[in-house]
Amino acid sequence: GQQVMMQLKYMAFIVNECYVYYLKRTEWMTQIAIYKSMQTLCDTLNVHILDAALLSVFINAIMHGFEDLKYTAVRHQSVCAMYKLLVLLKKEKQIHALVDHTLMQQIRSKIEFMASKDDKPIVVQQAIKLKKDIFL
Repeated sequence: GQQVMMQLKYMAFIVNECYVYYLKRTEWMTQIAIYKSMQTLCDTLNVHILDAALLSVFINAIMHGFEDLKYTAVRHQSVCAMYKLLVLLKKEKQIHALVDHTLMQQIRSKIEFMASKDDKPIVVQQAIKLKKDIFL
């Protein structure tokens, strides 16, 4: 009831005001810290309080890092964050309930591209791990 609503509001604040806002406005070292923070959040996140709209914003914020062609560490940490989130959703059997098919296809195509085309082995390895554990 009320506690779930409060948790959802708190999560919305974290995702929108902390993650999304700052990922678009900060340099790479701060972005890496944000992606690491996302991974830590997934250790304690109760996915049952999330709704599809907020999760979509969260996932798109993570995918923002996939596009960083300059910094390997940003790409790597964003793929790690996506991995932690999707593994958690899969474990809780919430992927299909909360992530729409089109968004899953976008994630898959970006991960497959990184797994086959990224020039940095650390990014390729993490992308392959995500692809194997989530999509295969």
